[in-house]
This record gives sequence, structure tokens and C-alpha cells, in this order.
Amino acid sequence: MEIDLRPNEWKHDEGLLLRYLDVRNLQVDTDEGDDTEPRLGSLQLDEALPHQAGVAHEIAFTNGSVLVVAADLTARWHQV
Repeated sequence: MEIDLRPNEWKHDEGLLLRYLDVRNLQVDTDEGDDTEPRLGSLQLDEALPHQAGVAHEIAFTNGSVLVVAADLTARWHQV
């Protein structure tokens, strides 16, 4: 699984590509309550912690969050 985070135009020139190996759990929560496509908002927290399955990666946004549990993850900056 991959998550591609777009850069903040005032802080970064590159986006961040996260790649997860052997995903065990994916949880996406959003505060949006209507039928439009959910938008998570701006990044607030990015934390990777050890987990018995490998790694738990929590990404919190202004309008929601993503939690991925996987065997491993890699991250790399890339031009958008």
C-alpha cells in the first residue's frame, strides 16, 4: 500500500511517498459528515511506533486520521 502526501507549498518543495509492506490493518477516520469526497485536511502529527506486527503508523490531520499497521514502511521525498 502507498500513501502519497502532497507538499505544503509554504514549507516543502517535494511530496512524501510512504510505502507499507504486508499491511495488517488500515483505519481511516474523517470528520466530514456529508456525501462529498472526504478530505483529511492538513497534516498535524506523523508518528511511527513499534508494534508486534512490525510498525503502527499514525497520521493525524485537521479533519481526520489514518492508522496503518504493517510489517514495515519506507518513506522517500519526491518531486510532485
